[in-house]
Amino acid sequence: MHLKQEELDATHVMIDLETLSTAPDAFIVSIGAYKFSFKADTSQNTTFYLPIDITKVYPNRYSVDTRTVQWWMRQSKEAQVVFNDANSVTLPSALTQFTNWILSFDSDVRVWGNGANFDNVILRNAYTQEGLKAPWKYAHDRCYRSLTALLPAVQLERKGTHHNALDDAIYQADYLVKAIKSTY
Repeated sequence: MHLKQEELDATHVMIDLETLSTAPDAFIVSIGAYKFSFKADTSQNTTFYLPIDITKVYPNRYSVDTRTVQWWMRQSKEAQVVFNDANSVTLPSALTQFTNWILSFDSDVRVWGNGANFDNVILRNAYTQEGLKAPWKYAHDRCYRSLTALLPAVQLERKGTHHNALDDAIYQADYLVKAIKSTY
């Protein structure tokens, strides 16, 4: 499998969300993102991470699922730190900062999420709920899970905390790049 040249040349961002539901209107707990390239030079990679102040989100706008909350209770203490992070911000502030981060690269960015109906859909819905415009073109949504299901499995050591949005985004991007490169 070879990527088209325009995809190789494009700016790519892997996002990962931690949420309190799996529904399209899920309550977002944190946003992690990693700018990456399919080219050899990764020195331009940058990161974005913001935890959301869960006390300042309108619960009637976003869903919380009991099973997801129970799932969070079984996660590591390192992952659960997100719920008490002193650097947390309101959701509108996080979305505005994420927009500024994305637009600092390119207005034509490709945005990857883990699942065709998860990260990108939830984040785009949050923008709509908060009266903001998502900073990427609808046609530039990309699905990490779908593409990696089609690619050969690769070995990649997992670093960081599982279910930390930034650590997950970095791992997913690195895995995707390695899997794509294994086809050349």
